[in-house]
Amino acid sequence: MAESNGLRLTVPTLTVMRFIGKQDRDPYGLAICEGTGLASGTVYPILKRLSKAGWLGSRGEGIDPHDEGRPVRTYYWLTSEGRKALERNTTVATASAAVFAATEAIRSGDWDQYLDQLNLAIYNRMRVRNGG
Repeated sequence: MAESNGLRLTVPTLTVMRFIGKQDRDPYGLAICEGTGLASGTVYPILKRLSKAGWLGSRGEGIDPHDEGRPVRTYYWLTSEGRKALERNTTVATASAAVFAATEAIRSGDWDQYLDQLNLAIYNRMRVRNGG
């Protein structure tokens, strides 16, 4: 699936957007990785693409990395354009994320979770098909 600006909206991209959009506080990169279950090698390129498209805003925290003993964290939020794009794709995102979660459930052997996610995916695909 692609938006008019050419940005590819993959399942991981939509998962990252949904995660960021649901947070009360702006999450930083590692928190996004942990919250979505996606690897940093997947998340950070997505953050870069979303930022370049104008769908994410970001800011670095004001710390001295030497004093803190860790790198400066970059915090992310959805811009108004990013929120609009997410809203346009919420149903598709939910269905796609459910398929992704069902796949993960199969890998972990959690068959109840697999069936729940598969039912959610089918329900949302039907909503997309019926225009709602």
